[in-house]
Amino acid sequence: MTKNKAITKVVGCGGCGVNIVKNVGDMLASLGDGFCDIERYYIDSSKNDTPQEVIDCDTSYFIKPSSLSKGMISGSGGERATNAKDIEEGVKEFIDKNNLAKYSVNEYTILVASISGGTGSMVIPYILKNLLENDIPTIVVAVGDSTNGLFAKNTLKSISTLHNLATKYKKALSVMYVNNGTFMQDGIKNAIENANRSIFNSLSSLLLFLSGENKSIDHKDMAMIIDQSKYTSINIPSGIYALNAFSKTVVLGEGMQATVARTLTIDPVSPDINLSLGHHKTGTILSENAKSIYKEHVPIHLVAYTNFFTSEVDRLKDYVNNIDNAFQAIKIDSLTSTDDAVVNDDGIVF
Repeated sequence: MTKNKAITKVVGCGGCGVNIVKNVGDMLASLGDGFCDIERYYIDSSKNDTPQEVIDCDTSYFIKPSSLSKGMISGSGGERATNAKDIEEGVKEFIDKNNLAKYSVNEYTILVASISGGTGSMVIPYILKNLLENDIPTIVVAVGDSTNGLFAKNTLKSISTLHNLATKYKKALSVMYVNNGTFMQDGIKNAIENANRSIFNSLSSLLLFLSGENKSIDHKDMAMIIDQSKYTSINIPSGIYALNAFSKTVVLGEGMQATVARTLTIDPVSPDINLSLGHHKTGTILSENAKSIYKEHVPIHLVAYTNFFTSEVDRLKDYVNNIDNAFQAIKIDSLTSTDDAVVNDDGIVF
């Protein structure tokens, strides 16, 4: 490992997060020279569908019930409040066990979870609270879902939770977001594969920026874009900010405003990013391995921007309102048999 090379702790939270960190993490770990090294951690409320390799991992933690009468926790069933107290207590033990709240220079933390389910969407805020309190550079990889009413409601609540935590601790929290619903047209198997591919592309670019092996972009530069609240000369309000990597050209949605960006290229001539930014810095990829991987994609722009989640929240609210209206219109028919039927106290018809 080179002197300035960074370590990124990638934490899989809940079933979806665990599987993403295991599967995508395998690909990230094989990127080689020029990318930030990763350490993987896992926390869940159930071992159902968990790869044996994860179960046996020293950095895995499975939340235990606080009440002996509850037996083993078997997930949250999609309801965020189901195991909230147990999750809160388990997260404390998980953080202490793995020293996740202890900050060292050149270290970053990435939290990965589905924010539409029951466990991961609750684990993330409890971990995030501890990390923000200790001023640890943190990125959230959030997988939302708008394929049914419960998932959409959970996604909405989770986005609000992330925003509330960011404002409470006066942070500009970086969030990489994927909505599973955008991939569902090809079926759930392909949706999972496409979502994982999207997350891999985002994280591999991020690890390139975080490596500490690029000319003119150091760890301080990266800490400043991950948590823009560290700026004192430009006004970056607290809240959640979308963080994404773009190849060659940055295209943002209507009404979205870029705030801070970093660019990596192979050519030492700085490219024009064509954005009005609070701060921008360009560096050069030095690793021959990283150059060979990204030679067709440079310049790579890592951009933080606002108003993405405003649009996403509006879209989710519309979807949830349509679902709620449809359910309010449901009528349960009165089902009777014959006029001479006799019904006993147990509801049995004779």
